[in-house]
Amino acid sequence: MRLPSSQPNDSATRPSRVAPRQCGQPAAANGPATNKINAICFIVQHQFRLKPPTWQLVCSCAIGVDKVGCWHAMKIVLTIIFTSLLLLSSVEAADKKSQRAQAVKEVKAHMTRYVGLINEMKFETVAKEIYQAPVLMKPFDVDSHAVRTTEEFQKVFEEHFRKLKSQDWEKIKILKLAINPSGNDLAFVNMTLVWLKTDGKPLGKAQRVASYVLIKKDVGWRIVTVLGNSD
Repeated sequence: MRLPSSQPNDSATRPSRVAPRQCGQPAAANGPATNKINAICFIVQHQFRLKPPTWQLVCSCAIGVDKVGCWHAMKIVLTIIFTSLLLLSSVEAADKKSQRAQAVKEVKAHMTRYVGLINEMKFETVAKEIYQAPVLMKPFDVDSHAVRTTEEFQKVFEEHFRKLKSQDWEKIKILKLAINPSGNDLAFVNMTLVWLKTDGKPLGKAQRVASYVLIKKDVGWRIVTVLGNSD
């Protein structure tokens, strides 16, 4: 007579293997695969910053394929989706870079024209085609500021440069333009400049820095803030 074995039954203790689902075999409503898809959908939404209609469609496609039971098909679908999103992301990044470059080009042209008009003493054109009221102004080397209308700005601006003219001032020379667009219709500019006399020597400081805020209007870029730094 054989006694019962004291050894544990391997079939009783060994964890059972779950056979992989075949195409057409439905997935559990809240099974590991579905949870994995939900996690992937969350990553897709935040990585690519998709708006609800887009990411819901993406995830619905993936979950739908998973519920049908074709894990292999689902991986193909996700690969196609991710590849498409990466391409769209690259195109969007390139488009933003192009828009930024265009904004820098336009603002540079506007500021160059601005200095040219000042050197030609065309203050009315400066007030109407370079600036747009109300204009926030802060002169160099003072801590006071004021908001000006077009007429007020033109008067103060013209008086300032006519006073420089009486001190043998001839022109402004741009030493450096640092242009930082923000979006498609806003730009911040730091202009390093020098006031030159008729003999080519600086009038006052060897260099000054003026800061500007520009907004793109229907008529083009316009300066709405000018701040003379006091360093």
